[in-house]
Amino acid sequence: MPVGSIANNGVQGFQRAREQAADAAARIARASVTEETQDTEANGQVAGAPNQAQPAPREDLVQPLVELREAELNARANARSIEAENRTLGSLLDIRA
Repeated sequence: MPVGSIANNGVQGFQRAREQAADAAARIARASVTEETQDTEANGQVAGAPNQAQPAPREDLVQPLVELREAELNARANARSIEAENRTLGSLLDIRA
Protein backbone atom coordinates (compact mmCIF):
# COMPACT_ATOMS: atom_id res chain seq x y z
CA MET A 1 0.00 0.00 0.00
CA PRO A 2 1.49 3.36 -0.96
CA VAL A 3 2.23 5.70 1.91
CA GLY A 4 0.11 8.48 0.37
CA SER A 5 -3.03 6.37 0.46
CA ILE A 6 -2.66 6.03 4.23
CA ALA A 7 -2.73 9.80 4.54
CA ASN A 8 -5.73 10.05 2.21
CA ASN A 9 -7.62 7.45 4.24
CA GLY A 10 -6.75 9.30 7.44
CA VAL A 11 -7.94 12.63 6.06
CA GLN A 12 -11.18 11.11 4.75
CA GLY A 13 -11.81 9.40 8.08
CA PHE A 14 -11.12 12.64 9.94
CA GLN A 15 -13.59 14.49 7.71
CA ARG A 16 -16.26 11.83 8.32
CA ALA A 17 -15.67 12.14 12.07
CA ARG A 18 -16.03 15.92 11.85
CA GLU A 19 -19.32 15.56 9.97
CA GLN A 20 -20.55 12.99 12.50
CA ALA A 21 -19.67 15.33 15.38
CA ALA A 22 -21.43 18.28 13.72
CA ASP A 23 -24.56 16.18 13.14
CA ALA A 24 -24.61 14.92 16.73
CA ALA A 25 -24.08 18.44 18.11
CA ALA A 26 -26.93 19.75 15.96
CA ARG A 27 -29.24 16.99 17.24
CA ILE A 28 -28.32 17.86 20.83
CA ALA A 29 -29.00 21.54 20.21
CA ARG A 30 -32.30 20.76 18.47
CA ALA A 31 -33.41 18.55 21.36
CA SER A 32 -32.67 21.34 23.83
CA VAL A 33 -34.49 23.98 21.79
CA THR A 34 -37.46 21.71 21.14
CA GLU A 35 -37.87 20.99 24.84
CA GLU A 36 -37.64 24.69 25.72
CA THR A 37 -40.21 25.61 23.05
CA GLN A 38 -42.62 22.93 24.24
CA ASP A 39 -42.30 24.13 27.84
CA THR A 40 -42.96 27.73 26.78
CA GLU A 41 -46.07 26.75 24.85
CA ALA A 42 -47.33 24.49 27.65
CA ASN A 43 -46.92 27.25 30.24
CA GLY A 44 -48.70 29.80 28.06
CA GLN A 45 -45.67 32.05 27.90
CA VAL A 46 -44.90 34.23 24.94
CA ALA A 47 -41.98 33.10 22.83
CA GLY A 48 -38.91 35.03 23.85
CA ALA A 49 -40.22 35.62 27.38
CA PRO A 50 -37.98 34.55 30.25
CA ASN A 51 -38.39 30.87 30.91
CA GLN A 52 -36.64 28.29 33.02
CA ALA A 53 -35.37 25.94 30.33
CA GLN A 54 -35.88 22.32 31.25
CA PRO A 55 -33.34 19.79 30.07
CA ALA A 56 -34.37 17.66 27.14
CA PRO A 57 -35.59 14.18 27.98
CA ARG A 58 -32.72 11.84 28.64
CA GLU A 59 -33.61 9.44 25.83
CA ASP A 60 -33.42 12.30 23.31
CA LEU A 61 -29.85 13.13 24.29
CA VAL A 62 -28.20 9.78 24.95
CA GLN A 63 -27.72 8.64 21.35
CA PRO A 64 -26.35 11.98 20.06
CA LEU A 65 -23.96 12.16 23.03
CA VAL A 66 -22.69 8.65 22.30
CA GLU A 67 -22.26 9.57 18.63
CA LEU A 68 -20.39 12.73 19.60
CA ARG A 69 -17.95 10.70 21.70
CA GLU A 70 -17.61 8.15 18.90
CA ALA A 71 -16.78 10.95 16.46
CA GLU A 72 -14.14 12.26 18.85
CA LEU A 73 -12.48 8.85 19.10
CA ASN A 74 -12.63 8.37 15.32
CA ALA A 75 -11.05 11.77 14.76
CA ARG A 76 -8.22 10.94 17.20
CA ALA A 77 -7.58 7.58 15.53
CA ASN A 78 -7.46 9.13 12.08
CA ALA A 79 -5.21 11.96 13.27
CA ARG A 80 -2.82 9.36 14.68
CA SER A 81 -2.74 7.51 11.37
CA ILE A 82 -1.89 10.77 9.59
CA GLU A 83 0.88 11.45 12.12
CA ALA A 84 2.25 7.92 11.66
CA GLU A 85 2.26 8.40 7.89
CA ASN A 86 4.14 11.69 8.29
CA ARG A 87 6.74 10.07 10.55
CA THR A 88 7.15 7.15 8.14
CA LEU A 89 7.53 9.45 5.17
CA GLY A 90 10.04 11.56 7.09
CA SER A 91 12.06 8.46 7.97
CA LEU A 92 12.05 7.30 4.36
CA LEU A 93 13.26 10.71 3.21
CA ASP A 94 16.00 10.70 5.84
CA ILE A 95 17.15 7.26 4.69
CA ARG A 96 17.07 8.32 1.06
CA ALA A 97 19.07 11.51 1.71
